[in-house]
Amino acid sequence: MMETSIKISFLRRLAAMAYDSLLLFAVLFFAGFLALPLTHGQNNPWYSMYLFFISYFYFAFSWKKGGSTVGMLAWKIRLQTLDRQPVQWTHTLLRFMVAVVPMFFWGLGFYGWQSHYPWPAAVSVLAGLVIFSWPLWDKNHEGWQDKYSETELVIRKKQ
Repeated sequence: MMETSIKISFLRRLAAMAYDSLLLFAVLFFAGFLALPLTHGQNNPWYSMYLFFISYFYFAFSWKKGGSTVGMLAWKIRLQTLDRQPVQWTHTLLRFMVAVVPMFFWGLGFYGWQSHYPWPAAVSVLAGLVIFSWPLWDKNHEGWQDKYSETELVIRKKQ
């Protein structure tokens, strides 16, 4: 199976994210259930870090193993390096860490609204939205995670 260098659309990217978010939710639910005897149902920094690493490994193993997560497979998307090679662990780590930046801003924003700081919260949420939707304005339809990890999402086609 050969991949073309056709970049994917933002809607296709969103569709794959929707599939993956459902599966990731199930994985995190199960991981949380396994950690329940240790946490006694209390959230703490170690538990949050545990779930963060589970999330990373869900994506990293999928990208490293076959270039696609389950959601990406459903939408015929493949992750590859800019020179069309399989991704390495450094690519997966960079891609994941940059991809979670919008969620960090959204978290700060929602925390700000709860703390009664509406303007900084709104700016934070807007910053996250701009970063997340960057592929809409980029001429190559690349997100920040694509640029920093030197990878690209392409359409998987049979040749």
